[in-house]
Order: sequence, then C-alpha cells, then structure tokens
Amino acid sequence: MAPPPSSMSLIGVVRHLTEGEAYWLRVVLHGHDVDDYWCTEQSPDGDFDDITAEAASEDIATYEQELVTTRAALAEWPDLDGAAIGRRHGKQVNLRWILVHLIEEYARHLGHMDLLREAVDGRTGY
Repeated sequence: MAPPPSSMSLIGVVRHLTEGEAYWLRVVLHGHDVDDYWCTEQSPDGDFDDITAEAASEDIATYEQELVTTRAALAEWPDLDGAAIGRRHGKQVNLRWILVHLIEEYARHLGHMDLLREAVDGRTGY
C-alpha cells in the first residue's frame, strides 16, 4: 500500500481550522498580533505534521476556545463592508469577504474530513 499523499488527519483539520479562525478574525479583521498555535517558522505545517494522539482532546478544547474568542471579535465589528484593519497579501478585505472565505475553507475541509472518515469506517452517504 502506498503512503498517504499528505499528513492530513481529522485532528490536523481541527487544528488547521483553529489557526484559520485566529488568523482571519483576529489578525486580518482586527489587526491583532496572535501567537501561532502550531504553525511556526520552524514548522509551517505544524497543524498537520506535529500531532499526537495524547494531545487530541486539548487540541479540540483549543479550537472550541478559539471559537469563543473569534465570535467575540465578530460581535465587536460593526460593518460587513467596512475595511478590515489588517490586509491579506497587501490587499484590503472586509468582513463580508472574510466570512465568505471562511465558509469556503470550512466546506473544503469538512469534505476532507468526510473522506477521512469514509476511509476509516467504509460508509458513504448517510
């Protein structure tokens, strides 16, 4: 059997979404400096590469706490079309763009999670 083409895993996707929430809704929207959770200069794909089964529960709790933090950040933002404080690749974005992008990200990664689940349990559909 060939090795998998990537280090993608269910907990890796959760960690990746945690990083994405913090980046888009705290760094780009509000311009805050946020410490990286797992992705660092030394390990840019640490969200997927540096996982352990022992830390999975803590990783999920970190995701849940990030959702609380980012939902509070959303509640503080008054306007979907107002320019975000931060920029994405030097370009101005607004909250509407950020939220659409996050929907795309979640859709893509939830599809990945469904494929990973299918590889484990063999079930398709519902």
